[in-house]
Amino acid sequence: MTINFATPSITNKEINNVTKVLNSGWLTTGSQTKNLESLINQYIGSEFCLCLNSCTSALHLALICAGIKAGDEVITTPFTFVSTINTILYLRAKPVFVDIKPQDFVIDEDKIESKITKKTKAILPVHYAGFSANLDKLSLLCKKYNLTLIEDAAHAFGSKYRNRFIGRSSRFCCFSFYPTKNITTGEGGALVTNDENVYKKALSLSLHGINKGNAWKRYSTTGSWKYDVDKLGFKYNMTDLQATLGIAQLGRINILKRRRDIIYQLYKEGLSEIKGIEILSGNAYSFPFRHLFVIKIKSKKIKRDDFIEIMKKKNIVCSVHFIPVYKFTLYKELLVKNSEFPNCETAYKDCLSLPFNAVMGIKETWQVIKVIKNIFKSKN
Repeated sequence: MTINFATPSITNKEINNVTKVLNSGWLTTGSQTKNLESLINQYIGSEFCLCLNSCTSALHLALICAGIKAGDEVITTPFTFVSTINTILYLRAKPVFVDIKPQDFVIDEDKIESKITKKTKAILPVHYAGFSANLDKLSLLCKKYNLTLIEDAAHAFGSKYRNRFIGRSSRFCCFSFYPTKNITTGEGGALVTNDENVYKKALSLSLHGINKGNAWKRYSTTGSWKYDVDKLGFKYNMTDLQATLGIAQLGRINILKRRRDIIYQLYKEGLSEIKGIEILSGNAYSFPFRHLFVIKIKSKKIKRDDFIEIMKKKNIVCSVHFIPVYKFTLYKELLVKNSEFPNCETAYKDCLSLPFNAVMGIKETWQVIKVIKNIFKSKN
């Protein structure tokens, strides 16, 4: 039996919801998408939510609505997925990288100020594995230098910073509903904001720049065929097929969270005493919805890459979060020196993510732990 890295939790509730939409005759953006947006606002406590086809789209729209233009600088972390950086480059702006902290792999807020220039327009932190960036420190920096804070919260739906949900107090917060994430819509994401003007602009941009009328209603009895296009927009909308899957997932979110908490605690108890392994500790101000279980291989006798291959031969699939983006061919033109990011380099060399999802049972979790113990035992 293969223990997969991140199997999504799909029940009859999700299947029945999708079947109802398939039978409804309306598959694209519609009432189910609007319902999911409302439910997300209720859950987080945010004012406005725009569901989209990906977190990448949410980041792109957030940067546009924040006024980022060619030549502007956006401070972020290289320890992220490429979409974070790509959306900055879409606008011909410049990503400026800051190293991460070793305890949580989140951008080091204390190293940001030295990177701020007259061209800096925004700070884009990436919440990692459910752990939050220090939003108080970031907000103070943004206020001091008149910058915009844009949160990449692809790993953090359902997580809390101190006592409030991530996104609750945000002007720009971007979530992912990819199949590996805390809840899924198959593919999808959302932009959450408390600024009505941001919401209205992002809404228009998400569907071809259509304004003055609900474009998604134009084929219904409650809509009109008349509409206007007043800006160059994109095709970023979420469909009702995706949204109804998300509605079922959100209805089970407490169950999904509890299952992840159980798996996380089992891993922590089973692996904490193995010499040569360190568990990513996180930070004191996060209350994470556990998204990943990340360990660091700190053994002279076994390397991270070798460990992953051994696990694969045992039918246990691991992953790596992340490859620092400056290592990819596309970004060589950014002329980043590895020596500027010692914590990124160490994290990338040592870290890996174990199988972790709400489908895993206790038996499978203990099987992973047993295999890991045997690997380290055989090397000592």
